[in-house]
Amino acid sequence: FSTGVPISQYFSVLTMTPDGLGKGYADFIGWLRSKGAKVEPVVITYVNNDYGQDVGKAAQASLQAMGIKVIEAIPVEPGVKDMTSIVLRVKSLNPALVISIAYFQDGVLLHKARYNMNYDDPIWLGGVSGFTDDKLWSALSDEVAAKTLTRSFGLTLYSEDAPLPAMKSALVRARATDPKLKTDMGFVGGIQLVNVIARALENARSDDPAAVHHAVRNLRIPKGSPDIVMPFISGDISFDQRGVSRGPSAMFVQWAAGKKAIVYPEDMASMKPIIKGVN
Repeated sequence: FSTGVPISQYFSVLTMTPDGLGKGYADFIGWLRSKGAKVEPVVITYVNNDYGQDVGKAAQASLQAMGIKVIEAIPVEPGVKDMTSIVLRVKSLNPALVISIAYFQDGVLLHKARYNMNYDDPIWLGGVSGFTDDKLWSALSDEVAAKTLTRSFGLTLYSEDAPLPAMKSALVRARATDPKLKTDMGFVGGIQLVNVIARALENARSDDPAAVHHAVRNLRIPKGSPDIVMPFISGDISFDQRGVSRGPSAMFVQWAAGKKAIVYPEDMASMKPIIKGVN
């Protein structure tokens, strides 16, 4: 369950690669534009490590291919203690839209800086945990979160409101064993990984590493199967020759009254989005 591209023949990735995440941001921005939103110019902020750099470059390349102008990409050093200078730099550039690739703590600092500066001019989107972690609203306080998160969009791989019967059934079974169980993205992702490994082992009929590897790389779990419990997997589960999943697609959520709801893609949405300049 990693965003890295496999570097070993025994390493397969079920989640989205940096290229996929970057394209996900661009596709969503294209959707916002189709709804009448002003989306350019764009500024990108990103955590300054391999993950942030790769996703930021992919997003920029995808946007440029769509003819959407990116005027600056701003690195954020890992372990930053205050995001005020980053928000000031963004404000000075006067973008219509900002993408922020952020971990949880970076997101908390970013939203607090936006609140303290009363800066909510652009459409702001980002991810993953810096915009969608279940703890984010309470970590910010109702006042700060209501001002910042309810007009922002968060890229995510999981949301409990997804219309996916297999996911809902898995959550019911899990909570029946322990009502206090934390059934977040990591927990449901763990169920998904077990389902993949179990099907591969059944197909391999062996615990020989080469046989299991072959079974994983040649696995196909069809769309609609009860073995697919993660809503970001929009089609079949299968892997290409690199070991990268072919099935993922980006989802975006928006917050309201302390809870997240899917707003994109539209066939998964449980809430109408609030789009600056449109509604």
